[in-house]
Amino acid sequence: MASSLAKVTLFITFLFCALSNHEAVAGGNSEDTPSLEDLRLLLKSQKLTRLNFYMHDLVLVSDPTSVRVAGVPGSNGNTTNFGDLYVLDDPLTTGPSLTSRAVGRAQGIYSFSSEDATALMMSINMIFTGDKYNGSTVAVIGRNDVLKKVRELPVVGGTGAFRLARGFLQITTAVLDSPTLSVVLNCSLYVLH
Repeated sequence: MASSLAKVTLFITFLFCALSNHEAVAGGNSEDTPSLEDLRLLLKSQKLTRLNFYMHDLVLVSDPTSVRVAGVPGSNGNTTNFGDLYVLDDPLTTGPSLTSRAVGRAQGIYSFSSEDATALMMSINMIFTGDKYNGSTVAVIGRNDVLKKVRELPVVGGTGAFRLARGFLQITTAVLDSPTLSVVLNCSLYVLH
């Protein structure tokens, strides 16, 4: 426990030093840049928010939300799609149907990054468009082992209401349509902010 506390203290000290140096170099605060005191207060008053939503990754359909931009031509004897790279702009909704109320978009990239498993390296910004989180984002980067029932990816940052966010995203597959390579993911987002 003491070791974890020391690591957290070291991280916060590093963060404050970096921010202090940034303020000195930038010549002060702008309206959109929080002061060092604002950040200290933010760290003291953090809360945990849990959001549940569905992410619609549609590939081989008439209006795709995910497009392959690079990869090995043909199957090349590869059953894991190793090397394929996709860019996505997926809708986020309150339910598993695409016609459910929209709550945002997931924008980013994913690549098939394992030669011996169906696993993705994902880098996604979740942009929220509704209610009190309108305009706020959460950044998620990590490995998605798609054949596991529950996958977990780390939250590495955020903006707006989720400034200085950390946490995790749990993903389960709600719907899989193999012929179109389309999937609906049930996402449970846990954010400390």
